[in-house]
Amino acid sequence: MTSASHIHRAMACFRTVGFPVVAYPVDYRTRRTAELWRPSGSAAAGLSAAALAASEWRSGC
Repeated sequence: MTSASHIHRAMACFRTVGFPVVAYPVDYRTRRTAELWRPSGSAAAGLSAAALAASEWRSGC
């Protein structure tokens, strides 16, 4: 069980060392697809979300 925002990275890490995993994501940061297109409340909030996404995208095992 891991946060949905980094489940792909976590699964890659376990698979790299040969440990079979079954994904069970929790702690979603959005409630529905429509929220993906809603503007952030502030520039700082938008930058924070982008930084989190970039961090998870570039990190891997």
